Amino acid sequence: MSFSNTGPFDVCFKDLQRVTVKFLVSNFFNKSIRRTKHYQEWLRMPMNYVRQAEIPLVLSLLNPSPNEKVLDVSSPKLLALYMALKNFKVCATDADPYFVDDFCKYADLIPGGIELEMVDVRNMPFESGSFDKIFSISVLEHIPGDGDKLALLEVNRVLSEKGACVISLPAFHKPLQEWQVEKKFYWESVTDSNGRHFYQRRYDRDQLSKLAEESGFQIEEVTYIAERPIVEPELDSNGTLIHNSGYIDTTIANHWVNHTPFKLLPLLPYIVSRNYSKKYHYLTKDYLDRNIRQVVLKLTKAR
Repeated sequence: MSFSNTGPFDVCFKDLQRVTVKFLVSNFFNKSIRRTKHYQEWLRMPMNYVRQAEIPLVLSLLNPSPNEKVLDVSSPKLLALYMALKNFKVCATDADPYFVDDFCKYADLIPGGIELEMVDVRNMPFESGSFDKIFSISVLEHIPGDGDKLALLEVNRVLSEKGACVISLPAFHKPLQEWQVEKKFYWESVTDSNGRHFYQRRYDRDQLSKLAEESGFQIEEVTYIAERPIVEPELDSNGTLIHNSGYIDTTIANHWVNHTPFKLLPLLPYIVSRNYSKKYHYLTKDYLDRNIRQVVLKLTKAR
């Protein structure tokens, strides 16, 4: 199914975009806010090509309400900001403190405040059953070894009995691990005997089922994000799977946006990227689709 007429996804996308743009516009002349790293990034690109399908889909499946307590164990922090601005009770976490200073500056803009915690998702300091909803974007696939299962076991522990967890992961028509020759990411990892650095996993349906089961979850809903390929995906010389996002970054349109005086115009790169997303992305339930690139799962505790 295309992005048009996709029900809750479309509603979530529009509201996420509306709240984000309102935040950016209303604080444009607030120097303290405008100088933060997150604000400057969002002013150009609140959601890049990959995130434009991923983040709204996570929000759609999570379906939080203001009376629920929500835990964010994601890398991108736009969804946490969105929920906080909507007066949801949110605790934003990460193993790295990159987001803390910026969100402290946003605190006065957030009606009910937002909790900020430094945690290792494999060993969180929260009491069991503390959260009604939990979401994770772009985290579990990067934890080496059995880290994805250990993290989900801990997520299961801090999730309430009737709660729900929504996670997004890279997906492919077959299992795949990406090990980089030259490390191009900031978080800690492991190296193999050839000196390559573990970057991430891409999961197929069998791996997803096994991961959920071994973590004490059952899969309530699954939606795949696919893309009509510009060229067939392949591993580059550094060991990273290159698909549309890698080629879109080098297109004439993006080159023009990033190397002309127009690059200073707010949201212009986002608008360009949005056109690519609408052209190439689509949602599907077909796990055999060879164009699958990501998956979003809604999980509940196994009964």
